[in-house]
Order: sequence, then C-alpha cells, then structure tokens
Amino acid sequence: MHYPPFGAMANIILRAKVEQEAVDNSTALGRLLNPNPDGVKILGPAPAPVLRIKTDFRYQMLVKTASRKRLGEVLTVIRRFAAERKWG
Repeated sequence: MHYPPFGAMANIILRAKVEQEAVDNSTALGRLLNPNPDGVKILGPAPAPVLRIKTDFRYQMLVKTASRKRLGEVLTVIRRFAAERKWG
C-alpha cells in the first residue's frame, strides 16, 4: 500500500479566501497530475476535513509513492506550477 515507513506521502493543502478560488486551484492542480505520474498515486482533490479555518477555505490532495526521491520530483513540479500561477 506504500504507507510510511515503506513509502512516502505528502498532503497538499490549497487555501483561498473565496471557496470557488480554492476549488478552481485544486482542480487545476488535479489536471496537472492527471494521468498520475509513473509510480505515484494521487487522491483528491477533495475538501479538507475542516473546510474553513477563520477566513480560509481549504482543499487537499494526497500524494503517495514508493520512494522519497519520486515524491520530491512530483513536489518540485507542483511548486513550479504554483509559482507560475503566483499562488501564495
């Protein structure tokens, strides 16, 4: 199943002041990772268990893989995507 410590996992949380913006951002990120990269399983995007904290709406994606190296590569792609779109 590749759960730690036998695999690597990261939870990506997208936050926005307006719920539709959080939905749009999480959908865009989901499209970037669809189809799933080799050896990577993506769960989501989905509303976070606590959808709203103070003024922020939150959506999340779970990224699972067998190796930390592969997880790092996927997270680098996600960071570049976020930087190109000027997400905070």
